[in-house]
Amino acid sequence: WGRGTYWKWICWLSRQSRAAKPTSGKLSFACAKFYIALDGDDQTFEAGIQIERALLASAPADEDPAHGGVRTQDDWDFYNLLRGMRKGSPIYEFIARLVGRDGFTVRTGPFSQMIESRGSKPPPAARLKRSLQSIPPDEWGGFQVCYVFRRQDLIGMSGDDIIQTILSIFHELAPLMNRLMPTPSLKLDSPD
Repeated sequence: WGRGTYWKWICWLSRQSRAAKPTSGKLSFACAKFYIALDGDDQTFEAGIQIERALLASAPADEDPAHGGVRTQDDWDFYNLLRGMRKGSPIYEFIARLVGRDGFTVRTGPFSQMIESRGSKPPPAARLKRSLQSIPPDEWGGFQVCYVFRRQDLIGMSGDDIIQTILSIFHELAPLMNRLMPTPSLKLDSPD
């Protein structure tokens, strides 16, 4: 996914966030992360943030070779998201603004069947939280908030335009990332 010649998904995370995790500091899975992704089937490109939840009981490494027997620990950013997902909270209000006013998409639940919301009416906090809590214990899942571009949106853009747009999206999402990490570490200066 993040490696090789034909990547489809790649992410970046805060070194400080990773270092602040006493149990899971060696795992990028434990951290909220910025990502970009290409979907050849839908012909879309997206930039956003992702927070993962692994299995609740680790599978033997031979049954889950992609993750080496990883299981969710108490210090994962997923739990910061879950605690903050309530009506009126800064985390939820930020997400509601991104979706309702700024055209972002939010996805929650098991990665095999995430629930997607977009449009002028953001989903209620309780529904997002239920979706996160309903991830089966033997599945990976999580949360994404991203800006999705269709192929036709990108055709007229130069490479520099696309990079600047990605950086602007990440800048827009940085305050949310800071709320999800154990120690806020992202600078909120202008993206220019």
